[in-house]
Amino acid sequence: MSRSCSLLVCGLVLVLAVLVAGCSAPVERPTDGTNVSVSVTNENATTQEVRIAVVAGDFDAVELTYRNGSTRRLTVPNVSAIPSGALADVSDFRILGPDVQHTAYRLAPGSGRSASYTVDGPATVVYTYWPRGAERVTDYGAVGCERGATLDARIVVGASGSDSATVTCRSG
Repeated sequence: MSRSCSLLVCGLVLVLAVLVAGCSAPVERPTDGTNVSVSVTNENATTQEVRIAVVAGDFDAVELTYRNGSTRRLTVPNVSAIPSGALADVSDFRILGPDVQHTAYRLAPGSGRSASYTVDGPATVVYTYWPRGAERVTDYGAVGCERGATLDARIVVGASGSDSATVTCRSG
């Protein structure tokens, strides 16, 4: 084979390699995670302290801080297992566990915030809020979706101080 022919073959091999490389991008595989979007709006006339915890599956415990500074840890797998009356005089409420993402907001009247998260497993959004200066949790709640879904949570602190929470779960 002549030298010019081997250069032609090498050139063709190089062109083919470049073309094939461009067509063989890595394939993205879907994750088993849950995409979570949380928006919180304050329609109240008072600034609100809001705490959001995004939890993958069950959690280990809830740590309650009381107005006198003492703390109490409740070993519960979810919010519905918190005993009634345990939140009297609670000034802060924190979810504990290996897969918990926390966010805290101070929302002025008429304002809101949003955040996005990805968790591995079924997702639950736990929220607490209280008027700034009140030094006690006004209310709390939780919304959730199953594994592999997309969770959109919308939490509104209303003008009366009560909350409304809606959740939309979509298979994904």
